Amino acid sequence: MIDESSVLFLKNQTVPRDLYEEVFTECGFLTQFIPLLEHIHAESSFITSYLTSDEFIKETDALIITSQRAVEALSDAMEKISQEQRSRILSKKAFTVGPATQKVLEALGFTKLGGGDNAGNGAILSEIILKDLEPHQKVTFFTGETRRDIIPRKLLSKGYNLKEVVIYRTVEKPQIVERFTQAFNQLHPKWIIFFSPQGTQDIVEFLKVSPLRDAFKIASIGPTTETYLLDNGIKPNLVSEKPEASSLLMGIKSFSVESIQ
Repeated sequence: MIDESSVLFLKNQTVPRDLYEEVFTECGFLTQFIPLLEHIHAESSFITSYLTSDEFIKETDALIITSQRAVEALSDAMEKISQEQRSRILSKKAFTVGPATQKVLEALGFTKLGGGDNAGNGAILSEIILKDLEPHQKVTFFTGETRRDIIPRKLLSKGYNLKEVVIYRTVEKPQIVERFTQAFNQLHPKWIIFFSPQGTQDIVEFLKVSPLRDAFKIASIGPTTETYLLDNGIKPNLVSEKPEASSLLMGIKSFSVESIQ
């Protein structure tokens, strides 16, 4: 393998398993994660109260859940309700973005999934929902306190019956730059991967003036983060075709091969 084998992921490592670590490690890469954010779930009593309400159990036709953090909060709350109620929740149609969150929802027990592999971002998922559901059908969007409004704006503009339920909030972890520079100096990464704009502003400023800028490459997990980087004066060397580990790995390997031809 050519010397492109150290990767610094700017994201919290997913537990109990992280697909990015698994896929890249299996291919011989050295990996390290920089946790940027802390996710705080809403009170379980609040989430379970809504999940077991007639409004959700009897009246809601589908749900939207686009982040793994929201899935985790939902999963924790569902552990506290009866099997019968869980079964009724899991029988509903669930829409999500990207294959990673789809896999987590499948593991949780959802069987009627929309989007996932076929929806790399909120705009695409919105179009899928518009085709699958009628405006009168009630939809619950389980989301974080801070989120892009692409999906709600699109559905509400078409007259859809959408309710947003905030089940977690996100705050930045302290000493992000200090932890990043320590990992950077230890790993000397060949690739730095951006997954989201959140928590990365100081890292971006560091990279813009780094004397080692030519020694590493930057990848974005998707077009939204690419736009953020471009707006901040950084042109990523690679944008993953899909927001998933295997697609990112394939892009990096292809880029490396092309660069030595």
